[in-house]
Amino acid sequence: MKNIINNRLFLLWSVSIMMVFSLIQCSPIQGLQKSYSSSYTAGNYAESLSAAEALLALQGKDGKEVPIETYLMAGKSAFQLKDSDKAMKYLGMAYSLGSYDNEMLSNLADLYKSEDNLSKEMRVLNDLMKSSDSEYAKSKLERYFLINIEAELYEKADSLWSKQSDSFRQSLEGLQGYLTLNNKLGKDKEAIVTAKKVIKLSPNDYDAKRTLALDAYNRAEDHYKRSMATYNRNKTRKNYATLLKQLKQSGKNYRYALGKLKSVYKVKKEKKIALYISNVYARLNNKNSAAYYRRLAK
Repeated sequence: MKNIINNRLFLLWSVSIMMVFSLIQCSPIQGLQKSYSSSYTAGNYAESLSAAEALLALQGKDGKEVPIETYLMAGKSAFQLKDSDKAMKYLGMAYSLGSYDNEMLSNLADLYKSEDNLSKEMRVLNDLMKSSDSEYAKSKLERYFLINIEAELYEKADSLWSKQSDSFRQSLEGLQGYLTLNNKLGKDKEAIVTAKKVIKLSPNDYDAKRTLALDAYNRAEDHYKRSMATYNRNKTRKNYATLLKQLKQSGKNYRYALGKLKSVYKVKKEKKIALYISNVYARLNNKNSAAYYRRLAK
């Protein structure tokens, strides 16, 4: 009798388990999830988005809380379809609920970039870089370097330069960014070396030409001041003769710098450049031109 009872209990338990599995398999939620997974994997993003949105409606029925994963599913499908509005809506919701999915962060960064929303793009990239070893973080490392320059976070950008790929470090875009941060940080030697590399790739690059023009001016000034200081320390006939030779060289240096400065000023009428041009003319004893450019510098 006891065995019969046990057998009946086992049978009832087995039937119950089978019914549970049957219900799970027939669950609308389960069905939509499977539909999403198969269509997304097959690249049928329109179908996967429809499944995800149906799942959102079903899970959110009667004000219930929708799982973050469902927003991610809908957002990723919309992103693949280039539906920016829906991608932003769903991925943004997942992000606001606390998701730090790397693919989501990468997609959101692209969306914010397309909207020219620097602050939001920076925010999600900062979160993405917390997983610096992920493929998504690595794919955004160049952009992360450039956006820090845009945000005027030059020291942060400088710390990222060594992490860039060799190809980016030799590219025009990479070198232009590196030139900007070197100039802003007052790293003159690095700026000059970088400017020469930029000029080879883009002969008319304004920042590179400006950097090299100012370098030519500074070198001319240094040579002139050193020559005068040497003579003033010991005013002999021999040293005076040497000074005349040095001043002749200074004239060549200043004329070389003048050509570069005027070429830069022709592109953009900067007051600082006009002042340097005025100073050069003053060194060359051209009072009229010196006065003219000094007026332009005011």
